[in-house]
Amino acid sequence: MRDPVPVNKDQDSASTILVVEDEVLIRLHVAEELREAGFAVLEAADAGEALEILSHVDGVELIATDLRMPGELDGLALARKVRLEFPHIKVVLMSGNYVSPEPALDAVFCKPLKIEAFVRQIQQLLQRAEHGGCGGR
Repeated sequence: MRDPVPVNKDQDSASTILVVEDEVLIRLHVAEELREAGFAVLEAADAGEALEILSHVDGVELIATDLRMPGELDGLALARKVRLEFPHIKVVLMSGNYVSPEPALDAVFCKPLKIEAFVRQIQQLLQRAEHGGCGGR
C-alpha cells in the first residue's frame, strides 16, 4: 500500500472536501459549486472509492456523502467507518430520505439540495471545527 499523498494546499487555502455520490450529474454539480466557493474537492462514486482515496490522500477535512449507493457500504455505513478510522474528518449526509440523528454524522442535508444553503452550512461547519466552536467534533 502506498503512503498517503498530501493534498497540495497553501496555509491560507480552503478546506478539502470529498464528495461521494453515485449519480454523476449530482456529484459534478455539488463538486463544482464547492469549488466555486473556494474548496479543494475530490470525488468518489461509491464508499469503496472514497475509502481508497482516504487511504492515499492526507488533508481531507469533510466528506459529503449520499445515503444510497451501490456497493457493500451505503453512506451511513461509510460515515460510521470514517468516524472510527478518521475521527478528525467531518461527515455530512445528503439524502432524499429521512435519516434519524446519528453520532457518526455532523449534519444531514435533504435532497434535492438547496445548493447555496448547503455550501454556506458546509462553510460554517468547517469554520466551527477550525475555531473549536460549539458543535465541532
